[in-house]
Amino acid sequence: MEIRANSISWKATPWKKFKIKTFRLQCRIYKAMRNGNVRYVIKLQKMLINSSAAHYTAVKEISSQNIIRKMIPEERDIFLKYSEKKNAWKHSKVQKIPTTNLKEDKKSFQKLTTEDQIAKYIWKMALEPAHEAIFCCESYGFRPGKNPWDLQKAISIWISRIPPSFKAKVLKIEINECFDKINRNFLMKELILPQKSKIGIFRSLKSGILDKNVFSENRKVRKEILEPLLRNIALHGIENLNESKNFPKQILKSKYNLSKGFRYANNVVYILEENENEDVLIGRVKKFLKTRNLELKIEKLEIAKVLDGFDLLEWRFMINAKGNLVSYPNKYHWINYKIKVKSILKNSKYKIQTRIERVRIVVQEWHMYHQFCDMTQVKSQLYELKIWYSKYVRSYTKIPKEERILTLQRIFNNHSYKIFGYNKVLKRKSPFDEGLTYSLNDTNLSKNCFTFK
Repeated sequence: MEIRANSISWKATPWKKFKIKTFRLQCRIYKAMRNGNVRYVIKLQKMLINSSAAHYTAVKEISSQNIIRKMIPEERDIFLKYSEKKNAWKHSKVQKIPTTNLKEDKKSFQKLTTEDQIAKYIWKMALEPAHEAIFCCESYGFRPGKNPWDLQKAISIWISRIPPSFKAKVLKIEINECFDKINRNFLMKELILPQKSKIGIFRSLKSGILDKNVFSENRKVRKEILEPLLRNIALHGIENLNESKNFPKQILKSKYNLSKGFRYANNVVYILEENENEDVLIGRVKKFLKTRNLELKIEKLEIAKVLDGFDLLEWRFMINAKGNLVSYPNKYHWINYKIKVKSILKNSKYKIQTRIERVRIVVQEWHMYHQFCDMTQVKSQLYELKIWYSKYVRSYTKIPKEERILTLQRIFNNHSYKIFGYNKVLKRKSPFDEGLTYSLNDTNLSKNCFTFK
């Protein structure tokens, strides 16, 4: 369906139909890649990249994100501008605007042109289904239909299957977040995409979209467009480097097909036998990263016994006195959360009602993230924070008693929890093979809505 951008009917543009058409193409790409038909995948990707429906979808998405950032050019103007330039488009140099004057660890944010953002979004729509078809099942970070709770559940399933006689340990690795020195030629070989689009991505990499100590300004309000997908492609396969065979037969031949490695973004976890030498595995990881010109954070390398507990994604995993695995907010995450709540409430720059509302949002998000944890482990800390809030509001504000009690209950009470109650995504399931119903009914198609900083 074609609509002229300068027509009167622009406001009545059928955005939903364009989204459906684009999603159907993505499902076809996914299916072809699952069947190993790479030539047909490239053909379908060319169709998607040249499709008007994909262009309209990209314009709608980018313009809505720009509205959030208060950069509000009209959708029609964006489309006209992109339509004029798309054939002769070249990626502009990334503007780096410094955000701090400190000499150490200088940081800046990226400012991309609207045309560059649209081009990146179209590339992402073509790339994502092709690589989703081949990504490892135990990779959970920044993928459609997956989130941190999947990893939390996967670890709980794995450890619950370990027999009491088997002693396991965890090797936790954090890969350097700076991808500015990545081997671009290697990355280009890994991309499943038409050659013309590969050249565009190569030029965008040269322009500095993955530079050291540069974060996109959109990280404050939305996810990055293409960068997380490129990082996932670069690290694809690192989860499978654990070739340990020192596990009981019931684990190796389990009907659950238990994996021995998990990854969320740049965090990788391997499960080993307690007496096994981890240096061999670390050597494999270093060799894997060296081919991509990436580095390992040696200071972030951690080895811990499962019985002693370990930290991952702001959770603490450990075996309780009854021999069951539990997870709860770890110490550092709890301290940061407490400091954040107190600093918001003490900030006299804003009115007290504004501060209370901001505290409510922060508390709600925190409890939502930890809704599948055993919160009895931090029950006393939660109670202390609640009492501190009550005393502060009573001492430093003139809010009536009844209103104080109501706001206290609204903020800190009625949070429900279900220990490891999340229904994990099946190993090979993806939004692209669930059909159109999944896409339209699930308003949050990409469940990876959490970033860890």
